[in-house]
Amino acid sequence: MSAVIALVCLALGTVTELTSHWLRLWVYRPPWLRVASVVITFGLVFGWVASRMQANTALEQFGVGAGLGVAYEAVNLLWLHAWSFPGDRLLFLRGRVAMILGAGIPWGILPVVAPVVAKLV
Repeated sequence: MSAVIALVCLALGTVTELTSHWLRLWVYRPPWLRVASVVITFGLVFGWVASRMQANTALEQFGVGAGLGVAYEAVNLLWLHAWSFPGDRLLFLRGRVAMILGAGIPWGILPVVAPVVAKLV
């Protein structure tokens, strides 16, 4: 795993989670899970995925990231309940499937962007 890519993923995760907290897009119970999400999911898991996938096409990178993101959001909404969406909605999305896809698919951006940003740093 590339340390620089993992650090970029951590930075992007920090910005994402601070923004979501500020806008109250999702809420963690207990709140310390927000930090765990940044370190484990953004830094370690997606840092590793972005490092391993950097030689692949952007479409492949996005597909793997989005697939993992959808699975991650589904496991949470259906079983873990570590974070929730206030009012059972994410922006204009309502319903489990819409929220799982709406929160999960954007994860595909991370494996595409992180190696590019890492090269610029």
